[in-house]
Amino acid sequence: MTDTTDTTRPADPAKKPRGIIFIIVNTIAIVILPVAITASLLILALLSPDFYTGILKNGGFITAFVEAKNTQTDQAINDEIEKELDITGANVVLNRTKSRFEVAEAAYKDLNRDGEYAPLEQRRAELKDMDWKREKDSFATKDEFKAYRKLELAKVDQALDRIEEYRDTNADGIKNARKEMKAAEEEYKDALSDLDDRKKKAEQIIARHSDTTVNRVYGDLEIIEKPLTKILNEKLIDGPVRDEIAYMLDFMSDYETQIDRRAVYYGRTAEGRRSIIVKVPEISMNLRVDDGTGRNKHVLSQLLVEEIDRLYNLRSKGLLKTIFTMSDSSLGEYLGGKELSKLGLSLNGGVLRRPAGVLYGDAAEYFVLAMQVLTYGRYAPYGVAGLLLLYLIFLVFSSVERRRRLAALKRFLIYPSFIVLVLCGSLLAASRYLLDQYPGLIDNFMARSFAKHMSFVTAWGITMPLLVLFGALFVLGLVLRKVLVRTGAGKTA
Repeated sequence: MTDTTDTTRPADPAKKPRGIIFIIVNTIAIVILPVAITASLLILALLSPDFYTGILKNGGFITAFVEAKNTQTDQAINDEIEKELDITGANVVLNRTKSRFEVAEAAYKDLNRDGEYAPLEQRRAELKDMDWKREKDSFATKDEFKAYRKLELAKVDQALDRIEEYRDTNADGIKNARKEMKAAEEEYKDALSDLDDRKKKAEQIIARHSDTTVNRVYGDLEIIEKPLTKILNEKLIDGPVRDEIAYMLDFMSDYETQIDRRAVYYGRTAEGRRSIIVKVPEISMNLRVDDGTGRNKHVLSQLLVEEIDRLYNLRSKGLLKTIFTMSDSSLGEYLGGKELSKLGLSLNGGVLRRPAGVLYGDAAEYFVLAMQVLTYGRYAPYGVAGLLLLYLIFLVFSSVERRRRLAALKRFLIYPSFIVLVLCGSLLAASRYLLDQYPGLIDNFMARSFAKHMSFVTAWGITMPLLVLFGALFVLGLVLRKVLVRTGAGKTA
């Protein structure tokens, strides 16, 4: 009697659900955790005063100013040259006459059969120059050599004679074609000479502009950029500017406290509408700083002037010293204050101020949103660390086979990191080259130059932590993949 008992092992009812849960958790982790890590790093950067001072210190403001002014000057010179000399029109005439001459020359040479005649003349000269001593290896006897040269000369002479007969027959047409070629050549030479004269006058205009006081000052600014930047960075940006940035970050990252202090509240606007209202505190920055010896000196009128005085290769040293010295005078503060007032700033007694203000409507809503992000976002790293820990605990204690757990960790380390690194590289490239490729995005030369320098420095400050962290994770993932391949645990991963 045949035994019909089913000896097949029953399927583990928990295996399939457990595998599905493992896939779901890893999918969520590979999507959510990199985004959370990126967001937390960005918030940490925004909460750091060093992020903003780094942008200000490396923004190249003097370089951007000089570049913009040089571009404006070059544009003005080009416009003047074009208006007075019409170089573009002269180039058009030159190209037109050159083309006409080339056509006439080709027509003449074709009609005169120069393309056939010149090679024949060259061949005749080569035959006449043949010598038995040099050619004896190519011929059996001297008589054979002479016969060959005589025969070849006769062939060439016959061909030349035929061309000469053709030229005699068509002498009138060839003569007219030559006249047209000479006339076109004269027009071309006149156009070329005219363009050369215009270029010499253009060089005189350029020299006249380059020797102006303003351009001498701009040239000197390029020389003093490094020492000026060093003083501004060390004495101003790392000092008073950093303190005010830290003060504003403290204000914006303590949303609940500002509500308690009535700096953020709901009220009525002048139009009677109910709106959230934000009282933004005053910002003040003293331009008188410690010079390192315990004495306070004005960073512009004293420290910068002392540095300028040490430089010997400036063309407008006296003028630059006068300009910076005036920054501490009442007249200098008045003139500077007029420009600063356009930005909502004031300058008085060596103190730069932005008075306290009140925000309403959309501006207040966006400001409050930024406060909430900075206030609650500072706890994001702790939350992200907790999520990472939970994910690692899940991988360690998951009941799926070890191979799958290591493969999941490998994917988590490699693929999100690669995407973040590519995005960071794209952001850096865009910040560096976008305005070069599309200058029309910002028409103003000065604004475009500042934006070009600031955008790259800002992008670098944002992406550097991401590049370091995700670069390390990517390398770690590659190492893990290599280990898995060597041990054979990742062949089917």
